[in-house]
Amino acid sequence: VVYQCVPANECKHRPFPRFHACAMWAAALVVLLALAHATGALPCVGTITDSSQYTLPIMDPATIPKWVNVLPNPLSTAYTFPADRVTKGPTIDFYRIGMRQIKSQILPPACAKTDVFAYGLASDPLNQPNSYAYPGHTFVASKGRTVQVEYVHTQMPQQHLFPIDRTFHCGSARNCSPDVRTVVHLHGGYAPDHSDGFPEAWGASNGSVGTMYNPLYTYPNNQDAMDLWYHDHAWGITRLNVYAGLAGFYFVRQPRETTLKNLYQLPRAPYDIPIAIQDRSFFPNGSLAYPNAPFTGARNKNTNFATVFVVNGKAWPKSIVEPRKYRLRILNGCNSRFVNIRFVSTATTNPTKLPVWFIATDHGFLNSPINMTGQPILLAPAERADIVVDFARAKFGEQFIMTNDAPTPYTPTSPKLDASSPMSQIVKFTVTKNLSAVRDVSAPPTNLLTVPRSLPRNMSNLKVRKLAMFNVVDSKYSRLRLSLGTTITGPMKFIDPITENITLNSEEVW
Repeated sequence: VVYQCVPANECKHRPFPRFHACAMWAAALVVLLALAHATGALPCVGTITDSSQYTLPIMDPATIPKWVNVLPNPLSTAYTFPADRVTKGPTIDFYRIGMRQIKSQILPPACAKTDVFAYGLASDPLNQPNSYAYPGHTFVASKGRTVQVEYVHTQMPQQHLFPIDRTFHCGSARNCSPDVRTVVHLHGGYAPDHSDGFPEAWGASNGSVGTMYNPLYTYPNNQDAMDLWYHDHAWGITRLNVYAGLAGFYFVRQPRETTLKNLYQLPRAPYDIPIAIQDRSFFPNGSLAYPNAPFTGARNKNTNFATVFVVNGKAWPKSIVEPRKYRLRILNGCNSRFVNIRFVSTATTNPTKLPVWFIATDHGFLNSPINMTGQPILLAPAERADIVVDFARAKFGEQFIMTNDAPTPYTPTSPKLDASSPMSQIVKFTVTKNLSAVRDVSAPPTNLLTVPRSLPRNMSNLKVRKLAMFNVVDSKYSRLRLSLGTTITGPMKFIDPITENITLNSEEVW
């Protein structure tokens, strides 16, 4: 590899600023060459061709260096939204959240930045360090305390990052136009209908809105402590908007959880780390690649298995940890991919088997922790797993990979993903931090809830609904359509009439 300032004597004879520029380029080259020496190739320059998915070659994941990026913590102060307790009064946490296109360093620093759609504080100026980020910053709410959010759509571009497939149904957005429409859904939140983020409640930068548009959302947070996430939900382009970056964490806290942390029975900050697992593909210039190869008249497939794991907005990151217990709030944020995770030591002799406890699911704490040591944790898209991992058992310097062996597409009987696949590794933890003076927890408490949850005593008296999920092949475009329905109606479309009317607060068996 040869680097040359042009003309050849430019660095020698130019004034200092130009020489400094050449020196910076030379320093960058040293970094590139060091990475090339370590990986056997220049980073992020190789390509692979998949004409069935993409019209152009995409970045070869084998040329993207792993374990270079540092894993951010979405619960750190730098990554959480500050609440406004003045605008709506002291009893309401108010936020004014915008969406815009930014550049994000998803790939390692030696590689190009990536254009993404991002959430942030609408008051933050353009082209300045601010809260706009991928993933979006974190909401931290308290049980029983109302959150109100004004979502601002006017800062978004009018052209999407990806081609729009106008063969999809887009509701009132005729011909799926405008191209960029956004609406926020709080996934797992107990929200009133006007604040649910219905697909038809979208807004666009040109001022047009969907038929159910609502500018101000109210989240009562009348639910137990649990790990939620917010993401885009616009009709016909949800898959594109989320893939472009419109997603983030939302946590509800309650006194019981705070008590367990204060008693050192659950890890507290900074040993409480949310982990959003997503998969993305990239073009050689660093831009996101979404399948765009035409097939049977339609532009985009509705399933996508990308080639690079991105965790908290960073490709294959690393985390340096202390020999203590950590709480990891794991979200499968992939569009289509299941993940089946384990923690595997890279040690060749006497590898440590990390103790793992499962403490909470999508809807809050379990009654008691479940010991998952040595067992895989399977997560479907949008599913969450709240776990405690004990790195205190590890040898100092030992490294652990969060691995994945879920096949694509996932079925329980399909062969597991091969360990040689780049997608068999997600994030690396290295135990090289000295133990701080903060007290470590002994183990998760036997009782996570003061009042344990239980099933109804007499299940036989409950109404039973037989619902079904169908994989249907679209007769016009020969693509897969995922449909809900009943055992009587069969697969139904989103616009079909309602069949199930359910009484509020009733208990049923589905």
